Amino acid sequence: MLPIERVKKHFKQKLSDTERLKIEVPEWGDELENGEIEPFVMYARPETISEREQYIQGVRDGKPSASVDLIIVRCKNASSVNIFKSSQRETMLANADPHIIDRIALQILTWDQEISNTVEDEKKP
Repeated sequence: MLPIERVKKHFKQKLSDTERLKIEVPEWGDELENGEIEPFVMYARPETISEREQYIQGVRDGKPSASVDLIIVRCKNASSVNIFKSSQRETMLANADPHIIDRIALQILTWDQEISNTVEDEKKP
């Protein structure tokens, strides 16, 4: 097997073995008949290197929009289909609550770090 095929196989296995992060956003939810809020639910899956690079570059450039880009790229519905389209980016930048966007981005980034720490712990004897 070619080395690149081993790389791809490993990451594909990681994607299938790693549970997705469930993100609940009550502010975007639906009000039920009983007055309770059913939160909007979306999921994140492990990041790719290109996604990480895009986010880090946005942060280095001092762009708060990096959090919006992270959500657009990483957030999926229960069927693993993107929740948001890149064509909706400007609408999100102009109309989304920045505190909620930052909270979602922080959840994803914290989860990424936890996954990374788990991998490092598994390497230790």
